[in-house]
Amino acid sequence: MSVILVPTRCVGIHPARAAGRLDEARRACNTFPGNEREIMTTGHTAPALFKSFWMAGFEGSSHINSSGKRLDMVHATQHDRLVDEDYAMLREYGFQVVRESTRWHLIERSGRFDFSTLKPMLEAANRHGVQINWTLCHYGWPDDLDLFSLAFVHRFARYAGEVARFIADHSNAEPIYSPVNEISFICWAVCHSDLMYPYAVHSKGRDGELNRQLVRAAIA
Repeated sequence: MSVILVPTRCVGIHPARAAGRLDEARRACNTFPGNEREIMTTGHTAPALFKSFWMAGFEGSSHINSSGKRLDMVHATQHDRLVDEDYAMLREYGFQVVRESTRWHLIERSGRFDFSTLKPMLEAANRHGVQINWTLCHYGWPDDLDLFSLAFVHRFARYAGEVARFIADHSNAEPIYSPVNEISFICWAVCHSDLMYPYAVHSKGRDGELNRQLVRAAIA
């Protein structure tokens, strides 16, 4: 189970109402036993995978939408600029785990890797003791990459490896990875709608092919 917190600056929630919702989250964190660092199973105690039962998340979609515009929801919500404040608020209310997206299209450009967009998140996480569940492909990929090509699998594997090495060198916490976000939804959005490039007009009927492609990338 997870809780997704959206910064009030992007959704127009009155500050008093937002504070009330966060107070509810705090009470839940304090009363539910899942915040313990261990989970009980029959006959023994096993280490917990996550630092806390409750997990926060920040929207990280970065696909090309139906208008042909590249989205960057991390930037649109100002989370890239206010990540330190966001993590401080999470810790105040008992959250120690957060879901983030790495934004492939910004990290890999012209065959080179630039982690300047990732470093502030890692630094803030280290300061506040936050563990991150990283999504490596949140609907978006570099402009020069064909989603259906064999190169997609190879480049994703290379990109994932470079990201993992950078995180290992700059993080104090045990990382968790979600390689490709919502494979089934991507297949529907690309092959049955105009919500996500390359759109159904170019991809109709290729659902199975795309599903296998994304699975190959995720396990590459």
